[in-house]
Amino acid sequence: HFHISTKKHLAFLKSHSIRMPIDNFLMRTSIEHSMDRQQKAIAFGLITVIFWATVPSAFQLTLRHLNPLELVFFSVRASTYILFIIITVQGKLPDVTRFSKKEYATSAVLGALNPFIYYLVLFRAYELLRAQEAQPLNQTWAIFIVIASFFLLKQKIKPINIIAILI
Repeated sequence: HFHISTKKHLAFLKSHSIRMPIDNFLMRTSIEHSMDRQQKAIAFGLITVIFWATVPSAFQLTLRHLNPLELVFFSVRASTYILFIIITVQGKLPDVTRFSKKEYATSAVLGALNPFIYYLVLFRAYELLRAQEAQPLNQTWAIFIVIASFFLLKQKIKPINIIAILI
């Protein structure tokens, strides 16, 4: 219904030579609604690839000014601030105090593993190697996480997991 009324509205505006700020919004909304889920998935996938393709260069440029430990520190700090803002806006800040000491300890151990140790190793690799040589290390982290989850989280190893890791 919205798509049809938008088309009628745009046709009316064009026929009467009326330009309004809302016109651009309605045109974008009309285009957005005409994209199906598959097209949106492909568009977001391409955007992700473009952003990820810049990661090695961004790391190496940043490492010209900071050492790996400083880069991890500022990255974690920025992430913490952003997470704090998100949970505050969502009204979930009181939930932070509801965890047990064991859950906080588990979070601390997992946080030491990722992002701390992982990014120290990754940034050191970017410092020592060319970007295209260090990038595969970044891509293999997902495999490590799956393998580690079998042991740390006591997940069951299924044949499909092994096949996915080998691929």
